Amino acid sequence: YPRVLDVGCGTGETLTALARRFPDASFVGGDVSSTALARARTTVRERGLENVAVRRLDITEPAPGQETFDVTLAFGVLHHTRDPAAAFANLVKLTSPGGRLVVWLYGRHGRYAHRRTQELVRLLAGSDPERIPAVARALLRSAGAGHFLGTGFYTPLGDGSDGLEWLLEYPSWTADQLFPAIEH
Repeated sequence: YPRVLDVGCGTGETLTALARRFPDASFVGGDVSSTALARARTTVRERGLENVAVRRLDITEPAPGQETFDVTLAFGVLHHTRDPAAAFANLVKLTSPGGRLVVWLYGRHGRYAHRRTQELVRLLAGSDPERIPAVARALLRSAGAGHFLGTGFYTPLGDGSDGLEWLLEYPSWTADQLFPAIEH
C-alpha cells in the first residue's frame, strides 16, 4: 500500500479528501501550525478515517530518522519557508527512491486573479469580518465556475463545475480559497 505525506496539510482538507478517495493508501499530514494540526485531527476524527495520521512536521529542519514516503505532496508550502532550497532538499529526503514528489508553487503574480477575488470578498463584506463566509458563498453561487477557471483555485475535483460544488459543500475549502491565510 502506498504511503503518502501531505506536507503543510493545514486543516487537513486535502489530506482527508485524498484519504477518502484512496482508502487503501496510508496518509500522514504534517504541518508546523499547532492550530491547523488540531483542526486537522478533528477533521480526521469526524470523518472516521483510519488511514490518516497527523503530526507536527517542519520541513525547514532535516527529517529525523529514515522515514520516507512513496508520494510526498507540498502544495503552496515552500514559499512560506526562509530557505526554500533547503526545505526542498528535505522534501526530497522524505520521498522514497523511485517515489513521487509533487510540489505546487505560486508567487506574487501567479495568483493575481485569486487575490483579486479575495479582495472582492473583503470589499463586499465591508467592515464586518463575520459577513465574509456568507459573502464568499454568495459570490461562488452567483459567479459560477466559469469565473474561477484558471484563477488559481484548486480542489480535489479541479476548478470547474465539480470544483465549485466542492467549495460550496466544504466551508473549510471555501475559507481556504476566498479568505486570506491566517498563519501562526
